[in-house]
Amino acid sequence: MDLGLAGKKVIMNGGAHGLGLAALRHFAREGADVAFLSRDPAKVEAAVKEIDGCGPGKVHGTAIDITGDPEGYKAWLNGCLEALGGCD
Repeated sequence: MDLGLAGKKVIMNGGAHGLGLAALRHFAREGADVAFLSRDPAKVEAAVKEIDGCGPGKVHGTAIDITGDPEGYKAWLNGCLEALGGCD
């Protein structure tokens, strides 16, 4: 299915497993650049490797716990915007 995501930039809260990972794999297959976070560094590393093998786009994964940390979330989001060159 072509959702017209080639060249788009996607940022997702979560994504190292389950539905988030499935969605990121699909976005990457379509040619989107993706960024995501998760609390578990090992899961982030595994997800980055898996997503990176799905398509030609950039993959930016960060291990961070943003629970109750709005400034940490803002810093993460700004890092994603910089890594991907924006967000669609």
